[in-house]
Amino acid sequence: HFDYVESLISRGASISWAVEGAALGGHQDFTETLLARGANINCAAQYTAQRGNVAYAEELFRRGASIDYIVY
Repeated sequence: HFDYVESLISRGASISWAVEGAALGGHQDFTETLLARGANINCAAQYTAQRGNVAYAEELFRRGASIDYIVY
């Protein structure tokens, strides 16, 4: 899936959309790759927390994600 998403991003697709899907899908490696490419860490944290991956969400908060973006 990563190659497909990469091709979409290279043609102008939203990296924020991609990080939301990766985080919601529980794809931590994919999420990290998108963060390295400039995806919003708050988006990643919100959808990681929504998925219930507390350990990874806490890591993102330690790295600067804002708790204010978490919506339950």
